[in-house]
Amino acid sequence: MRFQAAALALLSIAAGGCGPSQQARVRAYEQKESHCIQLYRSGDIQTAKQALLDYLHLVEEEEASGLPFTKTAWSKALAAARLTLICRQLGDTELANQYIQKTIAWARKDAQEEGNKSWLEKTDEQVQVLMTNAVNKLDENTPPNWRLH
Repeated sequence: MRFQAAALALLSIAAGGCGPSQQARVRAYEQKESHCIQLYRSGDIQTAKQALLDYLHLVEEEEASGLPFTKTAWSKALAAARLTLICRQLGDTELANQYIQKTIAWARKDAQEEGNKSWLEKTDEQVQVLMTNAVNKLDENTPPNWRLH
């Protein structure tokens, strides 16, 4: 089930068929990803926000790199859902609404890629609730510092 994915929904990498140079790139990506996760979990709300923005940039960069990544739309949807919650906490409703729209778009893209008809049939509001629930479930065992304060 999706809720049991890693903290930031780490991208799945089909590294089995990668050569040594691609495997080195994958390891470098994983180190950067791990750093973003650590900052999201341990930092204050501004640090967490920047970590998610850095993570989105990293995913988009690596997505364009030709490495064999999967689940990029889902990873971006979860990051955008987390950014929505952070922006709401900071009182930035306009930016929160922008991230909601990105969350919905990326979640729908993932549903298309995965052939998940039930998600494609949901309203925007239902997708938003499901994504918020997913983020809350992922963060419940090890809540980020910004959620504790």
